[in-house]
Amino acid sequence: MQPEPHPPIDDFAVNAVLIAVRQAADVICDRSSLVLLLFAHAGVERFGDFRERSALGNRQLISRLGALIEQEILVRLAYSRHPPRYGYHLTHMGLDLFDVFATMVRWDNAWSPDGSAKGVLIEHLSCGASPVEPQLQCGLCAEEVTARSVVEIKASHKDVARVPPKATSYRRSSSATAANATERLHPLAHCFEIFGDKWSIEVLVSAFLRTRNFGDFQAQIGISTNILSDRLTRLVHLGILRLNTQKEAGRTGAYMLTEKGIALYPILLAIQAWADKWLRDRYRSPVRLKHRTCGQPLQLSLVCSSCGKALQRANARITVP
Repeated sequence: MQPEPHPPIDDFAVNAVLIAVRQAADVICDRSSLVLLLFAHAGVERFGDFRERSALGNRQLISRLGALIEQEILVRLAYSRHPPRYGYHLTHMGLDLFDVFATMVRWDNAWSPDGSAKGVLIEHLSCGASPVEPQLQCGLCAEEVTARSVVEIKASHKDVARVPPKATSYRRSSSATAANATERLHPLAHCFEIFGDKWSIEVLVSAFLRTRNFGDFQAQIGISTNILSDRLTRLVHLGILRLNTQKEAGRTGAYMLTEKGIALYPILLAIQAWADKWLRDRYRSPVRLKHRTCGQPLQLSLVCSSCGKALQRANARITVP
């Protein structure tokens, strides 16, 4: 069972974090976009190759590539003038998503039903190790960062005053379906089933902030009962949450993170770090994180499990079958 040494954070703090996460998720956390970005990190550049590898229809593919260009994650460059042909390349902003995909690969390898990330490999060019298991560490004390080694620092009154109203956050689709047969064949499909749906991400973040009851999820996220019921049911089915049906520490009917769900925490940290660096005019959560082990504000560092040195897009390679 997950230990909870601290009382639940107040509703305002949860709302502040959700607004920040929502703005980040609306940029990249779409299942089709994640698939395309993963293939881009594996070196796919041409429209036809994206279509063949992703199995997306032309219309959906054009829409997703266009959105990623608009967000400045991809850039369209000509590779032939006669006839005109264009490739889609990762910008610096897109390349910096490496940490997000690296943490996803580690989680999917450990927790997907078939025990592998569908053959996705990460090679550390600096030491030659392949495949490597990316590890998210504290940049100050070099200890591994987990959900249990991080604590929240309460927001100040000044930070509280800066929180925008919920109405300023982005809209999202109310419908989300489980991965179809084609999508289940994609690499990292198990992970994308969670992070490819924005409502599921908000439920997950709320659970990490110690929200437990149906009514509290609904009030803090601002979600209708039917959508919330669907997402909670899906996350329980995927093994991310479990529902207490018997009285357990006074939490009858509470939704609790499983060990599988707790292991998703480094992915959330990587998404937040990327968004803080790259998304202009994004509202940042006033809830700051501290590493319990060293007692310092959390600084993240991704390292190679083989040599212990920094694992970065510049010295690593992602291979997707």
